[in-house]
Amino acid sequence: MEKLDNVSKETLDLISNIEKDMEKMLSSFRLNHSKYVMYKAVELANIYGVDVNKAALAGIAHDIVKEFSREQYMQIAKDNNIEFDEFELENEKLMHAKVGAWYVKEHYGLDEEIQDAIRLHTVTDPNMSDLAKIIFISDKIEESRKSDNFDIEYERKLSKESLDRTIIAILDNNIKYMISESKVIHPNAILTRNYLLKKIKSTEDNEI
Repeated sequence: MEKLDNVSKETLDLISNIEKDMEKMLSSFRLNHSKYVMYKAVELANIYGVDVNKAALAGIAHDIVKEFSREQYMQIAKDNNIEFDEFELENEKLMHAKVGAWYVKEHYGLDEEIQDAIRLHTVTDPNMSDLAKIIFISDKIEESRKSDNFDIEYERKLSKESLDRTIIAILDNNIKYMISESKVIHPNAILTRNYLLKKIKSTEDNEI
C-alpha cells in the first residue's frame, strides 16, 4: 500500500481485512476519505514518533460505523452500556465515534489507545494522547478535503510543526462556524482549546 511508511506487514494484512468489511458498510466516498485519513495519520505519526501501526489502524477505522442509522447507534449503545451525552443525542453525527470505538474492539481486537483515538476524533478531550490528536487532525486535513471556509493548506503546514497548535486552529474555525450557524458547541471543544492554549503559553513562559 502506498503512503504507509514503516507500517508492518501484519498491520497491512489487518487493514486489508478491515477495508473489505468497510466496502460493505460504507459509501465509496466515505471509504476513500478513511484511506486518506490513514495516509495522513501515518505521515504525522512518522514525524512525531507515534506508533505508525496504531495510527494506520485508527485512521482507516475511525469512521467505520459512520453510515449506521440512529436506530442502530441507540440499539448498540443499549446492548453494550455505551452512554451518549446530551450533545451526542442532539446530533447523531457525533454518535459514530463511541460506537466505532466499541466496534473495532469487538470485531478486530484493537487496543484501548486506538479505541480512544476513534472515540475522541469528533469531540476531542484535554488529555487526549498524541495518537488521538493525530487522528483528529488527519480527519480534518486529509488531502482529499477542500474548504472555502478556512485555510486548510495552513493547517496542513502547521500539522508538521505542532499538533497542539493545529488542533487549536481547527477548533477555532469549527467554533466560529458553529456560532455563525447558531449551533450548539460541544463543551469538550472549549475545554480542549483552553487547555492547549494554557499549555502552550506555559511552555513559552518557561522558555523566557
